[in-house]
Parts: sequence; C-alpha cells; structure tokens
Amino acid sequence: MTKDFYSVLDIPADTDKEEIRQAYMHLARKYYPDVNKDPKLKAQFEEINMAYTILYDDESRIFYNLYREGEIEYSAQENQAEDELNLPVIILFIVWISLIGSLIWVLTN
Repeated sequence: MTKDFYSVLDIPADTDKEEIRQAYMHLARKYYPDVNKDPKLKAQFEEINMAYTILYDDESRIFYNLYREGEIEYSAQENQAEDELNLPVIILFIVWISLIGSLIWVLTN
C-alpha cells in the first residue's frame, strides 16, 4: 500500500475540507522547491500535493477511504487479473477527471 495520505498531511481521517487545506498550505510552504532547495525534499513535496489532491476532492476521498478501509482491494502481484482494480490507475483517473471538471468549470464561468 502507498503511504497513508492522512499521515502525509498529519491530519485525522475525519478532518473537514478547510482543515485539509490548512494542513496542505502549512506543509506546502515548508517543502515548496523554490523555498527549500534540498533536492531530497522534492519527492516529499510531490507526495504532499498528491495527498491534498486526493483528500480535498470529495469523490476522490470517498474512493480513497474505501480503498483504505479494505472495501476496494489493490493487488501488486505480477499476474494481475484484468478486472482487478489497480490503485495507481484509479488515482490517476480520479485526478484526471477532477482536472477536466475544473477546466470545464473555469471555461464556463
């Protein structure tokens, strides 16, 4: 399993959106690559961004929580059945859908 996104942002699982945003902003300021030049921290900043992207979006958070609670399983086996869920693909799909939705919203408003 990937790192727990709640622990990445150092927040409890029942946190509301405003607290997620505040935790993200605090960590983003600390680890932003232009502020902190340590190349080792770039990966940590990217992990913080991914955690925020998944947890701040309501639909993404629902899917992530289902995965986290074991209701959606992820198999890292080499001989995966095609119908099994693949978490990285699910996360990328959710992020892509969120970005498309945001783009449509920006273009229509």
